[in-house]
Amino acid sequence: MTDTGQIAKLLESPIEEAGYELWDLEFQRERSNWVLRLYIDHPRGVTLDDCVSVNRIVDPILTKKDFIGQKYTLEVSSPGIFRSLKKADHFKRFVRETIQITLKQTVLDRKKFTGRLLSATSEGFELLLENGERLQFTYRQVAKARIK
Repeated sequence: MTDTGQIAKLLESPIEEAGYELWDLEFQRERSNWVLRLYIDHPRGVTLDDCVSVNRIVDPILTKKDFIGQKYTLEVSSPGIFRSLKKADHFKRFVRETIQITLKQTVLDRKKFTGRLLSATSEGFELLLENGERLQFTYRQVAKARIK
């Protein structure tokens, strides 16, 4: 299995030097092919030209390092409106937005919660649910989170 953390470390600086943020990446099998999908962000949004530009930057780096060890397709994309939230900085950036989370373990007899993100720190965040209840979570509790 390819280490996505190692790939992210390799690509983060060149992508930032080009003026973009590496939001997330995935390396997964889709049908019979492997796909390395990079999600990039920019304050003004991401266009197709941006994706092409970042692809041209990272493809030679990945080819030169050749530590993926198998044939794959490289895709560069925007994280989209309903983007996933994976890092504390992601949560901090979207305070006041409505998010949906899925927990690793059941809390209050359920694993899924939707609410307004009230605050986020380096350790966790607080959600305001539709019923007015406030709940606090650590990032370690979260299996998935995304903008709703």
